[in-house]
Order: sequence, then structure tokens, then C-alpha cells
Amino acid sequence: MKFGSAYPSGHLPVEKGTKVTFILAVASDGSVESVTVPDWNGLESGRLRGDLVANLSSWRFDPAIDEGGNAVASETKITVSFNL
Repeated sequence: MKFGSAYPSGHLPVEKGTKVTFILAVASDGSVESVTVPDWNGLESGRLRGDLVANLSSWRFDPAIDEGGNAVASETKITVSFNL
């Protein structure tokens, strides 16, 4: 997967192999309600952080389905691995 934003000028890329896990709250309509990041693992660039969260916030998912066949809110984890 490729994100549409570039690294901010003047900042070195994160170390190769750095992984950041994002927790996404997904609404019953499949939209992303919120993005939480428990640990940025040394990703210091505020602009890059903001671009990653904005990108993930625009994603759409097939909603989770409960036992009755109804769409329900859920949570999912996405791990981004930087391999530059």
C-alpha cells in the first residue's frame, strides 16, 4: 500500500523496518470514526504523523456484522511498516 504524502523536506525517513500500529474505530457504515496510535516508535515528524492519520481516516471498510446480520461498529488494527 502506498500513502499519497511525501516525507516533509528536511526530515530523514524513519528507520527501515520501523512499524507503527494504528487502532481504527470503524462505524457501522464502514467509515473511520477515529484513529489512535499507542506508540509512534520514534516517528518524530508531526507532519508525517498527521498525513498518516488523515489518510487512514479516509478509508472505508465493510462493516462488522453481528449475529443478527446487522452492521455494527468495530475496531481494527493496521500496522504500517516503513521499508524505504
